Amino acid sequence: MSDRIFVDTNILVYAHDLSAGDRHAKALAVIESLNYLAWPVQNNDPETTIRASEIEEKNSLSFWDALIVAAALRMQAQKIITEDLNHGQIIEGILVENPLI
Repeated sequence: MSDRIFVDTNILVYAHDLSAGDRHAKALAVIESLNYLAWPVQNNDPETTIRASEIEEKNSLSFWDALIVAAALRMQAQKIITEDLNHGQIIEGILVENPLI
């Protein structure tokens, strides 16, 4: 089984935003390599929201960044692709990758 990868919506937006220049090209390359039509969607339910609050406090993150991590944990992801967290950082055991740098 391949590793699960959580893709933040900002990467999806850049992949479709033709005016985003270099970010568009980089995000599109990531999306094309992952075939996102087959991805499961992780909805934020009450348990995920509560977990995000705990992650926010434990890791000194904004709530919104902690919600990304909580959603990734919920789907058992090994990697988060986003521009909102620090590239190379490991949060709650999940590697953060920023393909836009």
